[in-house]
Amino acid sequence: MRVNLLIILFVFAFVSCATKVDEQTIFKNELICMSDDYTRTAISFDNTFTSSSDLGECIIKDSLIFSISRGEFLYHISGLYSDELVCSLCKRGRADNELITTLPISELFEINGKCYANLFSSVENKLVLWNVDASISQNKDIYESIINLENGHQNSLMSLWRLDDSHLLAYNSYQDPNRMTNNDTPQYVEYNIETGQVIREFDIFNNVRFPESSIPEMSLLSNVDCIKPDRKQIAFAMSYMPVLNIMDIDSGKVHSYILPDEKRLNLAIQRWCFADIVADDEFIYALYSGEELYKGDGTDIPKVLYVFDWNGNIKTHATLDDRFTLLHLENDVLFLTNPNGKIAEIKLSNLKFNDR
Repeated sequence: MRVNLLIILFVFAFVSCATKVDEQTIFKNELICMSDDYTRTAISFDNTFTSSSDLGECIIKDSLIFSISRGEFLYHISGLYSDELVCSLCKRGRADNELITTLPISELFEINGKCYANLFSSVENKLVLWNVDASISQNKDIYESIINLENGHQNSLMSLWRLDDSHLLAYNSYQDPNRMTNNDTPQYVEYNIETGQVIREFDIFNNVRFPESSIPEMSLLSNVDCIKPDRKQIAFAMSYMPVLNIMDIDSGKVHSYILPDEKRLNLAIQRWCFADIVADDEFIYALYSGEELYKGDGTDIPKVLYVFDWNGNIKTHATLDDRFTLLHLENDVLFLTNPNGKIAEIKLSNLKFNDR
């Protein structure tokens, strides 16, 4: 979901495209080259406007912006178009029914027609089911459950995806530099959200050492992710590699796809690749940079929107009018945001594909 650790990488390794993966490579399966038969286009925005909300880490739902606050409350909620503060919620504190901090919200979902979110505080190991609609209407924090998660690496959780009323899928970014077992690399973990117990662990990377790296190795496997609305697949795109992964949640099978322009995976180049992704039942929408990190002129900020289907095929490569860091999808409209307060809209019907 949306925690991008922009750390410069000095890693020297090459993985050939479309060759067998062995123990010396990163991914546990064949790295497949995507086809280059897709639409390339430039796209103009259907609408642009600015917001005074903190758009560095935010999520949009029902024409509201939920932005992280560093003050007394964890979240400020503002009107998307009115730019007016609606309320501030999730009071920061150490009481049993309070949180000191929280991960950015991965998703806002519905239960019986009402909006909810899962909040997680790694400091206290608290997983909270937050009734968002009731909290906004009553202007007070309404948490319907608070549990602790089993695992031992809760401080490394980066995204939370609700599978059903009893199960949660979380991305655990923990890495042990000694790389002794599969549990020492990042993995997805399925929890029972009534008891907090671990149900399954999904090993998605090999235990690969990068001794030439002069920075912590955990940065290499950073990613952004999203879940298919039917809750059967999850897509995770690498922050520093031009690779999109799609996992079937039932079987745990992962398919990994490299962009066709890359041909080889060159980890010696310090690049920002995927910045954010969202999805509907048909497609995965991704913001992509491909530029070297930390350019002083800002040209490392993404200016490309990729659209993929759930089989790893590129449907379109769209060059944008401006640069953005986050994506949001609501009512067949893509909202793009950047930390400078700019918001742009793209109607999905205006995206051009070869086959439509």
